[in-house]
Formats: sequence, structure tokens, C-alpha cells
Amino acid sequence: MSEDATGVRAESDIKMVARQIKTECSQFKRTFLRRKLMTRDDQKEGDELNRCLTVVDLVSLGIGSCCGSGMYIVTGFLAKSVAGPAVILSFLFGGFASILSGLCYGEFGERVPRTSGSSYVYSYITIGEIVAFITGWNLILEYIIGTASGAVAISACVDTISHHAISGYMTNNSFPVIEREYPDALGFGISVLMTTLLAVGVKESVIFNNALNAISLAVWVFLVGAGCFYAQPSLWEQYGFMPYGWSGVFSGAATCFYAFIGFDIIATTGEEAKNPSRAIPLSICLSLVICLIVYVSSSTILTMMVPFMAIQPNSALISMFAQRGFPQAQYVVMVGALAGLTVAMLGSNFPMPRVIYAMAKDGLLFKFLSYVNPWTKTALWATILSGSVAALLAFFVGLQALIEMMSIGTLLAYTMVSVSVLSLRYRPTAEDEEYQELIQSGSAGENPEQAEGTSEPLESNILTKRSKQYGAVGHQGQATDERSCMDRIRLRMNISTVATEKTSRNVTGIVWYLIVINVILCSILAWGENYIAAKAPWAITSAALFAFMSLLGVTAISCYPQSRKKLNFMAPLVPWLPCLALFLNMYLMMKLSLITWARFAVWLALGSAIYFFYGIKAAGDVQKRIILENPGSIVSISKSEADNQYIQEQVASAYEEAMNASKEQIDNPTDSERQEITLRQRAAGHSTSGVGLDVDGPS
Repeated sequence: MSEDATGVRAESDIKMVARQIKTECSQFKRTFLRRKLMTRDDQKEGDELNRCLTVVDLVSLGIGSCCGSGMYIVTGFLAKSVAGPAVILSFLFGGFASILSGLCYGEFGERVPRTSGSSYVYSYITIGEIVAFITGWNLILEYIIGTASGAVAISACVDTISHHAISGYMTNNSFPVIEREYPDALGFGISVLMTTLLAVGVKESVIFNNALNAISLAVWVFLVGAGCFYAQPSLWEQYGFMPYGWSGVFSGAATCFYAFIGFDIIATTGEEAKNPSRAIPLSICLSLVICLIVYVSSSTILTMMVPFMAIQPNSALISMFAQRGFPQAQYVVMVGALAGLTVAMLGSNFPMPRVIYAMAKDGLLFKFLSYVNPWTKTALWATILSGSVAALLAFFVGLQALIEMMSIGTLLAYTMVSVSVLSLRYRPTAEDEEYQELIQSGSAGENPEQAEGTSEPLESNILTKRSKQYGAVGHQGQATDERSCMDRIRLRMNISTVATEKTSRNVTGIVWYLIVINVILCSILAWGENYIAAKAPWAITSAALFAFMSLLGVTAISCYPQSRKKLNFMAPLVPWLPCLALFLNMYLMMKLSLITWARFAVWLALGSAIYFFYGIKAAGDVQKRIILENPGSIVSISKSEADNQYIQEQVASAYEEAMNASKEQIDNPTDSERQEITLRQRAAGHSTSGVGLDVDGPS
């Protein structure tokens, strides 16, 4: 009997432990998937930061951050060591992938205009906290490295002008650092100067940026015009257009992806842009197209003027005219290089404090980083901290090592944006609920007999009647036969013609399926390319199988209805466009070196320590404070029933914890609170042993 009791007790203990483990896992899951809460004030025009940036300012920021780094840092390095003259194709391929992601960014700029954290905020609103932290943490690293590399490149340009007097002196009077013979004191000083400029105020920085951009683009016109007289297309035939093969082209595309980071910088200015819902998507598209033209033209001139093996990677565009017997032109290009690199550095330095500010404001980073200076309207401590880290990197790390550490965080951020646009586009909104009510009211009133059976004829009739008001997504107020045709196909497949929580969950599941399949497919394509080129049966069969599975997943998503919510700008060809962007970004990530992946692991480990020991609790406290300080003003982006239920659960949990904390404070007051209570009670003539005491402080 005792043995049976012991067995029952042990079984009960095991079940209790299992329930506790299940509860803890469920709690962690809810925490990791905790989404950013937005209030009505978040959708108003008044912001803490200064709204002063126009479309011209935003395009200038995008072009400057791209063109400077792409022309004067990346082009020579890729043409000489990675892709050869086929660097042109690398830029085209990287630019195409960037445009796909840029269109997704444009839609998010319309959906969530206040986005000082760029893809960090996008993923926080739509996916969850852990993904948002990883995205924002890696964006910070990419911006810091971009700023440091810009400072080092400017220092190298100044050293070239001085006929290497600076490097000669430092080599003889200092010590070697990472992949360089001397610490770059000039690069350190340039980073400090740029940080000071940004700390003074946003508008002053933008004026400086626009002036340098004008100089850089004028020099680009000179470079292309003068270079046409010295170009020799026969060099491509003599030395080969693709000396490193297609592998070099795609490796170059993965590396040069950093050069297209400009549109992401535009997306971080949502709290400082005038009319962000219009300015951000328009600026993204314009800057990407202009930068792609600049890259392709510069690469073509460079590789037609100088054999790719003779290119000087640190000063390719500056030295190419001297190599062809026109040394006077190099001084003109030097001016453009200084202007372009300075504005590229400003473009990388510009979004750094804004991402840090957004994360600190949400509680994921330390609170002091969210301080905004009341006079300059800038995130002061975030600017100083990020600029200081960039200055230290410029001082201790060489340019080539910095270039190899740039792209993975950016590609990860673009991947998350592609996933987010799929998530939001298929989530039901108030428009879908209204349309569903129209269908139900029609089935109840117009044709009762049809309501009892299949609803296909009736729903098709209602679709036709209401198509003018709720037409195809993408063009407001226009009805299309395509939408009606797709709805009829869905009816025959027993799929709802209106976005619902069920269809949204199904799409989310398929998206995760696509992520897994694309990771495997891209791994095969990137690491097994030699076997595919050798026509190994296993490699070709595996690639074809997973490609078919990926195509099947995208086709399945296309069968589900999208939200009928209209926006001024929407990414076209959904789900095909974001799914293609997802695949290309993953493939380019797989083409990066093991050193880059090792850096990613170390940086992510540091971020994980900050998140688990500080951010995970602080972010929850911020969410609760938002709820308690904004009663009744928490809003849902999609206005769906599931989002409303999620918000209600968060609000109920916050109020319950606040009440418990208040009760605990009353039952167990601190010494200072007890002293204050005693004084107040004595003044009222009560005994100190009373219950239900008011500890809210003096009235």
C-alpha cells in the first residue's frame, strides 16, 4: 500500500514538474513573440525628434551613403580580387535584390510611418520581440562598421594626397594593428568630428550632406565623361570578363550588398521626415535607381580603362587616370572621393543613434540611450556611444577587415522585412471584417435558400456587385476581373475569399515552411555549386527538388486572399516579389565567408547577454507602462480580431500586475514608506496598527 502511495505521489510530482515546464515554456514563447504596442499618439505628426527632412533630403542621404562606399570603397576591391570586370553583374544582381527589398520597405514606410528603428520596428510590430532585437542589434553593427570603414577610406585618400607621408610617419612611430601596419589616428579623428556634427543637430547635418552630394555627383559626371575617351573594351576580351566565374559574381553581389544600404537609412528617418508615408517609399525607389546607374557606369569605366589585375583597390578610381597618362584628372577625382566618402560616412553614422534610440525607448537597450537633447532634438548619448565605438574600430582595424564584416546584418534585416510584408498583407483588417459582413448579410437576405447550401453563386454575385468598392489590392477604387477570377478559384478550393484569422495562420505556417526550404536550397546552391557545375546527379536532383518545394509554397500562399486594406503605396506582385527577395537574400548570406559568420555569432552572443539579463524585463516594463499611461488608446495596426484580442490580453495582464504590486506595497511597505505612513496617520490621529493604509504619498 505504501509502495502504491509512493508511486502515485511520484507520478503526481512528475506531472506537476511537467506542468511547470510547460508553463515556463509557454511564458518564454509569449515573451519572445511579444509585439510592440502602439498608441494613437504614435500615429500623429508631433514627435520628440525634429521633423525637418524633405524628399530631397532623404534621397540625398540614400544616394550619399550608397554612392560613396560603392564607388570608392567596394568597386576597386571587388573588381581586383572577387569578380573582375564582371563586378558589373555583381552590382546588377545586388541592386535587383535591393530593389525587391526596397519595395517591401516602401510598403512598411506607408503602413507604419513612425519608424526611427527601420526594420527593427517593422519586425517588432509584426513578428515579435526576439526577432526584432536580433534585427536591430545587427543593424547597429552594420552601421558602426560602415562608419568606421568610411573614416578609414577618407584617411587613406588624404594619405594619397600627401604622397603617403602620414602612413610613413605612423609606420615608423607606432605599432601594428588588425590587418594594418599602424593605428589610424586620422580615421579616429574623422569619426569623432562626424559624431560631433550629428550631435549638433539633424538639419545642420543634412545641409552639409546635400552640399557634399552635389560635389560627388558632379565629379561622377566628369569621371564617366572623361573616362569614355580612355576606355578600351578590348580589355574585357584580352583578360576575360568573368575571370572568377559565376561564383565570383555572386560572392561579389553578397559583398557589395552593403553598398545598397542607403534605402534602409531612409527608412530609419520616419520620426524626422515630413509626410513620411509619401516621402519614404518615393525616396527609397529614387535612391536605388540612381545608385545602381552610378555603380554600373563607374565599374564599366574602371574595368575598361585598367586591366582588373592592375587595379589599386584602395584608390581605384583616383589612380586609374594616372595609370592611363592623365594624372591631372586624379586631383578632380580626389575631390569627389573626399566628398563622396564623407557623405557615405555621414549616411552610415546618421541611422546608428536612431536605431539605438528606438531600441532603448522600447526597453531592449539601456534607458539612458533614449535621452533626447531638448535643444538639438537629437539622441545625444546614443550618438556619442555609437560614434565612439566606430572611432575605435577605425583606429584599430584595417579597411579590408572592415569590408569583410559588413553585409550579413543588412541581409538579415532585409529578409525579416520580406517576411513581415507577407505577414501583414495576409492579416485580416477592419475592411475584411466589413466585407465579410456584407457577404453574410447578402446570404441571409438576398437568397435564403442559397445560404443553407453552397454559397458559390451568391458569393460570386456579391463579389461582382461589391468589386468596385473592394477591388483588387494595389489600385484604389478599381475593379478587376482577375480578383473575381481568383475568388471563384478559391471558392472551388473551399478557401475563404476574405482574409480571416484562419487564412492568416495558414499563410504564416507556409512562410516558416519557405524559410526552412530556402535555407536548405540556398545552402546547396552556395556550397555545392562546384558539384552542380560538374553535373553531379545528387546535387542537381537535390537543388531541383527543393526549388520545386519552394515554388509550391509560394503558389500555395498565392491561393489565399490578401487584406483588402488600401494604402497609397503597396509592394507589387505579392507574394511572388517578397518571396523572391527572401530567397535572394538568403542565398547571398550563404555566399559570405566563414569569418563573417563567426563575427555574426560573437556579436549575437553579446547581444543575447544584454537581452536576457536586461532587455527582456525592461521591455516588458515599458509595455506595461505604455498600457497604464495610455488607457484606451492602444491601437492595432491591422485592426483584426486576433490583434485586438492580443492587445486586450496585454492590457488585462498589465492591470492585474499593477494591482498585485500595489497590494504588495501596501502589505509590505519599505522603511521610508512606513515612516511616511506613520507621520500621516499621527497627523490624522490614527493608530499605526491600522489596515488599508493609503501609501500614495502626500496629497
